Amino acid sequence: MDFITYINSLEITDDIEVNSLLKALKKIEGLPHSSDPRLLGRFLYRKLTKQQTFGFQKLFLRYKSLDKENEIPEDIKEEKAFLQAINLIEMLQNSDPDCKK
Repeated sequence: MDFITYINSLEITDDIEVNSLLKALKKIEGLPHSSDPRLLGRFLYRKLTKQQTFGFQKLFLRYKSLDKENEIPEDIKEEKAFLQAINLIEMLQNSDPDCKK
C-alpha cells in the first residue's frame, strides 16, 4: 500500500497533529501519489503548519511500521536514512522565511 492510500484509509483520531494533517491534505490539489517522504516533503513544506508537519512525520513513522505493506524507497529503509528523509520537510520549513509558522 502506498502512503497516500494509507492516509486516505485513516479515520479521525484523538491525535491533534494527525487530524490537522488529514484535513489539510484533503484540501491540497496535485498531491503526488508517492511513498517517498522526501518528494512529499518538498511538495508540502510551504503548505503545512508546524502542527501538520509533526502529523506528517508521525504518520510516516506509523506507515514505516507496516513493514511489508509499505512502499518506502529502498534507499531510505535503514532507520537513520528514513529519519533524515522525514525530517527534510522540517529543514525546508526552517530555512524558508516565507513558510507557514
